[in-house]
Amino acid sequence: MTKLKKSLFLALLTIGVAMASCSDGDDESSKTIELTGGTQTTQTVFADETTLHNGIKFTATEVWTATITEVATTKAAAGRVDWVELSAYSGGAGEFTLTMTLQPNLTGQSRKAEIRIVCGDTTIVIVIEQKGTKEDGTTPESPDGPDVSTDKLITKIDIDNYTHIGEFDGTDIVDFTYDDQKRLTKMVITKEDETSEGEKITTVSTIVFTYDNDKVSYEQTDVEDGVTSPYKPTGSITLDENGRAVSGTGRDYEYKDKVEEYTFTYSLEYNADGYLERSVRVEDADSEEERLTWSNGNLVSVWWGDGYGTSNPDAIDRAQYGSVLNKTNLDLNWIIALNSEGFDFATGDTNSMFPMLGYTGKRSTNMVEKIIAWTGAPKETFKYVYITNDDAFPVSITEYYNVAMPNEQTDWVKDNIYRVTYNK
Repeated sequence: MTKLKKSLFLALLTIGVAMASCSDGDDESSKTIELTGGTQTTQTVFADETTLHNGIKFTATEVWTATITEVATTKAAAGRVDWVELSAYSGGAGEFTLTMTLQPNLTGQSRKAEIRIVCGDTTIVIVIEQKGTKEDGTTPESPDGPDVSTDKLITKIDIDNYTHIGEFDGTDIVDFTYDDQKRLTKMVITKEDETSEGEKITTVSTIVFTYDNDKVSYEQTDVEDGVTSPYKPTGSITLDENGRAVSGTGRDYEYKDKVEEYTFTYSLEYNADGYLERSVRVEDADSEEERLTWSNGNLVSVWWGDGYGTSNPDAIDRAQYGSVLNKTNLDLNWIIALNSEGFDFATGDTNSMFPMLGYTGKRSTNMVEKIIAWTGAPKETFKYVYITNDDAFPVSITEYYNVAMPNEQTDWVKDNIYRVTYNK
């Protein structure tokens, strides 16, 4: 089955890096890419620094690509880098300013990464070093996770939809019901669509959750204009002694020329700190693996091959985070913001019901502010802007979609506004 996409936000923490260029020849006119703005070959930052205000500035005369690799030392082997990323990894001819985002260095050891930007016969090489200590010589500590609410419950989310050109296109309503143990027992999603003839069609989807010792399950029933669909997506997980899902099953449907039912199973693995780090999903004879990476208490990337049976090393979806804490009773990151093919499949069940309920290990400390999804080229991005109440709970989340990124000039279009209501 092909992977599906959802829709959802992010604010980019920028870090400018310096760089230098080298050419295969001495003839300046033969260069296809040149630095501008006085950039340098190396840049050093302290362990807790994640933003600089300079950028990697250059002019390219043709298509260019960028890669990042770890610089091997006696303390670290070269390999894939998950602590630093660029705002773009490819482009055409023109003037560019790339920014970088670094995760705080909690290892206590310095680390280096090499950025290579290739354009024609010319290569720009930049080395970024992040120290293992802060400026005062101390090692930064990982922040404590959020104090997740067990009293203040989400009861309703109104979703204002917008078209691809940013025009308002109606409101969906999601209602939540809980039992006396404050466990979610039912979600009711009400949508109203309009046919090409102007006829209004109302669809009500009801998702019922059941709890039985070490198992949690759900079943979805759709009613369209009073007619109940015979197709009922389901999901079920088995919990370990720590209350984490270790295996699951599901049933869903593809709507092509006809409705096709498919079933799947999956297994989940956690690291020593209780964060989900690997999932393996089996559908028919096909097996797909996702690998999750965490940094500073947040899920920052998922490698997902390419979803079509090929282990593509570049198929990595990334998430960036802001200062808003992820402390609502239901994990809004999973039902709103972790919006890409890779994240959809990261926890086994594409509907993300069980991570929303908190059954897939520790949650991210903060709310997602940006998603950079691998889709080949160009990359797709989503960003989220939060409004919180006096208790720092999100009451409004606006999602933007970047519909075009020529020369990395963002063109953000409003996609959805999520308005969150609590019981108190």
